[in-house]
Amino acid sequence: MKEFIRREKMEIEASQASLARAAAAGQDSQEELLLKKKIAFQNKRLDNKTKLLEEIQAKLDDLIGL
Repeated sequence: MKEFIRREKMEIEASQASLARAAAAGQDSQEELLLKKKIAFQNKRLDNKTKLLEEIQAKLDDLIGL
């Protein structure tokens, strides 16, 4: 799960770099809008994976504590 989170963060960074390049190049706002939506979706996936990892870790801690 930690590897999935690491890869997701790398994808977000790449998408943000693409957005910055598109903005600097003066590309149309439609492409920028698509990149912004993609980044928002990636952030949501990252949040879900992070929450899932925290839940799994808490359950493991509970099992170990028994």
